[in-house]
Amino acid sequence: WRYFQFEGKSGILRYWKKQRFAEEHQKPRGEISLSGCHVAATCGLFRFVLRAPPAAYDEELETETSEQRDLWICSLNAAALQHRLAASAGQVT
Repeated sequence: WRYFQFEGKSGILRYWKKQRFAEEHQKPRGEISLSGCHVAATCGLFRFVLRAPPAAYDEELETETSEQRDLWICSLNAAALQHRLAASAGQVT
């Protein structure tokens, strides 16, 4: 499993192999830009998929509850929309 942190202002989703690595301020294992992405529920009880056009693949994630899944989906889609709107207004490079 991986530990994810979402930074809304930059529109970046970062992940580490373990939560303690993030808490120790280690470099993330990877980053996913939400620019142009879409997030939706998928097959599986608490699963959702992150489709980011620049990436060569979709990222499928799973939470512990449906409430957590829905919160992630809403938050990530809202951030992606905000990033697209800012980019179209010339505020993001």
